[in-house]
Amino acid sequence: MRRLFPILLLLVSGCTPFPTPQPAGGSPSAPDRVVPSEAGPGPAQGRPDATLQADAGNPARMEAVATITASAAPRLAEVLPSPDGAWRAEFYAYDCVEVAPGVAFAYQEARLVSTGSGADALVESQLIVCGGLGAYGLAGRFWSPNSRYVYFTNAAAGVPDGCGYWTPPYLRADTVNWTVEALGMGAVSPDGTFLAAWQGEQLGVWHVDGDLIGLVETPTLVRVPGPIAWRPDSSAIAFLISEGYCPLGETHLGRLDLSDMRPIMILAHRNPSFADLVWDAPNRLTLADEQGGRWRYNFLSRDLWEVSP
Repeated sequence: MRRLFPILLLLVSGCTPFPTPQPAGGSPSAPDRVVPSEAGPGPAQGRPDATLQADAGNPARMEAVATITASAAPRLAEVLPSPDGAWRAEFYAYDCVEVAPGVAFAYQEARLVSTGSGADALVESQLIVCGGLGAYGLAGRFWSPNSRYVYFTNAAAGVPDGCGYWTPPYLRADTVNWTVEALGMGAVSPDGTFLAAWQGEQLGVWHVDGDLIGLVETPTLVRVPGPIAWRPDSSAIAFLISEGYCPLGETHLGRLDLSDMRPIMILAHRNPSFADLVWDAPNRLTLADEQGGRWRYNFLSRDLWEVSP
């Protein structure tokens, strides 16, 4: 089962941003994020040093980054070239450095490099508490076919503790205006054309090559986002939402067709609660409950039945 700890996700995506230095050529760059490292449970244990969540003028934050970057050259952890060859997404990592007695941080950067001019821009960075808790780490995922966007995550390593749905969120950097957009946890369509992801309690669908198609509210009082599954032909998504995290409580199955972008709720179930799903046939889902049991649902007949082990 994928895992979710909501307070930790808030830390990953909701820390006070720090403006970063201007990249070569003067293009604007995206904010830094301070996140906890490693996997672990608690809101107290998982919080980074609060003094590092201030603005860029914070001496402690600036000193930590300066100490780390002066200690050694960064490792080039990953290179992701664009399909048209005009860009490279480069991911750099500085290992843990003790910046004060008993206090160590690591630092990571994501950069966009123009293969033509050689100019680069810092689009995302992380200052990571070594030995801390949570999901962390910058890593590339894929480029859009038109080479405008590079998709990556800021939670490539570790997992939050707790229970419920969790998967590393998607972010994307735009090579036209140098902005970074946080899209959320979700799934890419089988044909690679669309991305569906949760933004808070809203469900969004984007063209991988372009703009947001729509951001919709789910028509139910059950509000905890869960897994997303695409129809095999990429024309619709099914999704789960739940009453709680651990246990899930009542779970609802919904469907969203891209043709009208109107979410509908298909069924509600409590015993058992459903924790995962796969859309493995045009009109049929396979569901997994909290105990690992498997179920099938048919959209045409509206039948739900358990699959024998």
